[in-house]
Amino acid sequence: MIVTNKTLDKAVIRFCGDSGDGMQLTGTLFSTLSAVFGNEISTFPDYPAEMRAPQGSLSGVSGYQVHIGAQKIYTPGDQADVLIAMNPAALKTNVKNINFVEGPILSKILLFCLPIFIGSVFQTFYNLVDSIIVGNYVS
Repeated sequence: MIVTNKTLDKAVIRFCGDSGDGMQLTGTLFSTLSAVFGNEISTFPDYPAEMRAPQGSLSGVSGYQVHIGAQKIYTPGDQADVLIAMNPAALKTNVKNINFVEGPILSKILLFCLPIFIGSVFQTFYNLVDSIIVGNYVS
């Protein structure tokens, strides 16, 4: 596997998940740390339409967009270069805000699906361990 590093002058990163997942805190910490390291930042917190909407609902998705750069940044950015979605509802509501125009599409799609795949593996492993533990106590 060949790993290449690319230096960017600026990047737009969007964190999104259910209300209460800590997206505002994550975005705030990320942007503060970016500023500490000397980057210019512009942020855009995106609060959900409903207070404490049911988990997984589209109207309960919370987000935080950070535009970081080496030079002066004036806006929070139009489309995200990187999307960090914590669940399928967050992915569904924010997929239209991703910049898929630049670079090879296959690698972007694979990177886009990787967090969902890893989450599914962890969920399956959790269910397996839970079944074994509950099975030992129930029978």
